[in-house]
Amino acid sequence: MDNTAEEEQPPTKRARTDAPQPQKKKKKRRGARLSKAERLAKREAQATSTDEPPLAAISRLCATPATYDAAERVASQADGDDATHLVAFLGCLARQAEPRFRTIAHYGRRARSDRAAKAAAILPKALAAEGKLEAACCVATSLGSIQEAAAACALAVDAVAAAGAARARTKSGAPPAEDDDGDSEEEHEVTVDGAPEHAPLAQLSRALSRDAALAARLIVGPCLRANWSSPERRRALKAAATSLKVLRAGAAPGDSAALTAKLLARAAPASTTRDDAQIAAQLATAAKTLDARAQCVPFGSAATGLGDGRGDVDLCLLLPEPCIFDVNKVAELLKGPPLNAKKATAIATARVPVARATLPGGSRIDVVVNARRELCNTALLKELGARRPQLAPLCRAARAFSRAKKFGGNHRRHLSHYAWTVLCVRVLQLRGELPALPCPALTALAASSEMDAAAAAAAAATDLDEAGVVAAADDGALAGRFVDLLRLVAFARTDIITTRGAAAALPADAKKHRDRLRLQDPLEVGRDLGAVLTRRTSAQLRYACLETYVHLVAPADAVDDAPRPERAFPFLSSAEE
Repeated sequence: MDNTAEEEQPPTKRARTDAPQPQKKKKKRRGARLSKAERLAKREAQATSTDEPPLAAISRLCATPATYDAAERVASQADGDDATHLVAFLGCLARQAEPRFRTIAHYGRRARSDRAAKAAAILPKALAAEGKLEAACCVATSLGSIQEAAAACALAVDAVAAAGAARARTKSGAPPAEDDDGDSEEEHEVTVDGAPEHAPLAQLSRALSRDAALAARLIVGPCLRANWSSPERRRALKAAATSLKVLRAGAAPGDSAALTAKLLARAAPASTTRDDAQIAAQLATAAKTLDARAQCVPFGSAATGLGDGRGDVDLCLLLPEPCIFDVNKVAELLKGPPLNAKKATAIATARVPVARATLPGGSRIDVVVNARRELCNTALLKELGARRPQLAPLCRAARAFSRAKKFGGNHRRHLSHYAWTVLCVRVLQLRGELPALPCPALTALAASSEMDAAAAAAAAATDLDEAGVVAAADDGALAGRFVDLLRLVAFARTDIITTRGAAAALPADAKKHRDRLRLQDPLEVGRDLGAVLTRRTSAQLRYACLETYVHLVAPADAVDDAPRPERAFPFLSSAEE
């Protein structure tokens, strides 16, 4: 074989296998392929004639979503010092049969400039006057004017109230009211899906569900403060609260350390020279005239150590069973030595009959007889406070909050201080700092016929040991706990709040539509601590907690009427209380 030919052939160039080869990235085609004729037709449809007025061009281009960009371009080119064409462009988008609010928000944000502020002062008012409340809120928010959006929300609340009033007149058979033009209100009602009474509330709920700042502004604004008992305004407040709960779930205060310091200073215990044990001993001495075996022990917040020292002295007379007592005799007993009360009255119609008196030193005392459940509750809370030191500051902050808002307890149809304490215990449970507290030993002791303070203390220690509650140190997170307390009260609806962990069972509420807080007593499981609330006081309580919560978790905002922590409860001066 001749190898000469093989040697004369040029060597072939081999590619290096170790060198990486660049791969061409294939461009992904999006959308349908258009022919040249279709592309020319689309370009011609987007182009505007020099003879066509800009307003007519905007109206024509807003007919299809594909030409929205062209309409925006015409509006931006035609506008000079005013915002007439921007108002026309956004108005066409908002006045469609099925407006796309994301599209409105997109083009509104792109138009933010000097003319956007001018458009925000014109268009939302016009849309609100036409009954398009949701579109008015969306346009104002997208253009950066939260004031105009809040004004549209206020108009929505008024429309909700007006629709409710018209519906009430229809049910009562009264003739419809007429306006200045002689037309009935029904002719001006906004209809959505054929339901005029639900239209404003539905639009308001949808507008608030997209913007937490708008829901917060509505809560702290003046549009919901009046007419607590109006069902329509309560529904509007519920819509704002629901939106805020979803959009700001788990929100925390901005400066927790500063809020904690202010809460501790505001809810500090008052200094007092009152000796509760001495008063109890004097009452026990006086009660020997009723029975030689009579005893007297303190109970309530002063005995648990969870109070702030500003309450009354709660005393319980323990008389041996069987005992038939008259609370009027106890009141007469307080007037004699050694107490020598200036004024003593008996309230026999109370749930627990009580005798109230004022001592010469100015101390006020409440005396009950054989109140076993109250003594057991006191023993439970006292032991809890000893094992959880974070409970006492939270209870004092709750008491200071209720005092600042003038929630005066059961006699004013508000929650008692004991109910606030139970709510604080529930907050610790929700934060994972306390387990469920079924308390079998205390429950059995409260139902027995023989009991003293020592037995109650022993039963409380036994129940907490079985629940696994051990002593723990305070981590200083009072601000977070206080905000959680506000959230619990503000957003509580139909669920029963219980500290026992099991399914709560309370008597059926006779007023099903009251929408109030339902709170189970830790030991007397059939007792609802929230039953004292009326429709008005329930709305006041929920609104106060909502408003304070909004101020504490609000982000920084330079607008004057925006929510801010400085306007919340802990920062009020003493002159504003």
